[in-house]
Amino acid sequence: MKWKFHGGAPLSDRRYPGSPALAGGRILFAGIDGILHALDPETGTVIWKRSFGSPFTTSVVAVKGDVIVGAEDKRLVRVRP
Repeated sequence: MKWKFHGGAPLSDRRYPGSPALAGGRILFAGIDGILHALDPETGTVIWKRSFGSPFTTSVVAVKGDVIVGAEDKRLVRVRP
């Protein structure tokens, strides 16, 4: 293992985030805390993160250079990494 990443939600929370995706040369991880993280795939370093205010409930999907992820408040979020 070269690196690992913890999304910031309490370990006691039994919900699991969906799968991350690789897009724009970054790994995108949507946490159950409602924060989308962009990570460097070589080092695992956080490049940027953004809160969307609602826990993510789906895996991240890469579509034509963007990523789409579903949130608990019934929104689909589309972001260009």
